[in-house]
Amino acid sequence: SLAGKIPGARFWLQGTAQPWVLPDPKVPGRVHVVANDDPDDDITTGDPADVFIATSNDFGLNWTTPHLVSDGPGATFQVMPTASIDPWTGWIVVTYYDNRGGQVNGSGNWLLDLYSTMSVDGGATFSPGLRINDTPFDPDAGARCRWNCGSFVSDVWAAGGGEAFAVTSAGQVLHRLGGSWATLATFGLQLLSVWGSSNTDVFLSGPNGVIYHYDGVQMTQQLSNTSNGLWAMDGTSGSNVYAVGAG
Repeated sequence: SLAGKIPGARFWLQGTAQPWVLPDPKVPGRVHVVANDDPDDDITTGDPADVFIATSNDFGLNWTTPHLVSDGPGATFQVMPTASIDPWTGWIVVTYYDNRGGQVNGSGNWLLDLYSTMSVDGGATFSPGLRINDTPFDPDAGARCRWNCGSFVSDVWAAGGGEAFAVTSAGQVLHRLGGSWATLATFGLQLLSVWGSSNTDVFLSGPNGVIYHYDGVQMTQQLSNTSNGLWAMDGTSGSNVYAVGAG
């Protein structure tokens, strides 16, 4: 399929491109591949995405023409397939997200249902799609913006007694005291994590091995001995602190 944006789909679909490879346990040399595809390579027309299966009977040298697994009607889409094959029977089960219900959220974007289908004849035919969930879910709620998203809170640590600290992607250190938040400091780089042993013993981490310490009065940069980004922190005391990240 060609790259593009499916109308009404704000959520990310990178996982849709992942093929599922299923070696058949009953037939030597038979291998199935389940994947997504746009039948006309134009997500703005017709059917934006369907689930297909292709089969090889000679260890992957030759393949059958892909045929439909999903059965969504009209211009609905079926995305993010997963697939498995039973090790004893060779029966195939495929699940996928589906918008055939036609419901949308407050922003007019699609709500999704989870559908399942099964083949008992080596992928030749599949049962009608069966909706698994009772209520459609909103994928926008977890569709975090990736680029040019503005500032967001990266991490929060609660000191107790209603006091808390937070760090943001814009390099802000926020402090909550007396029921309200205020900016405690601002750095020229993204901050990723915050943890403390008390309200006067707080550690912050960020890219390039950056670690800052706040003693209740001032921020002091510490030597981390790494240039890797540090994404999360935790500890048991101010003298026993761990940071994890890239590498």
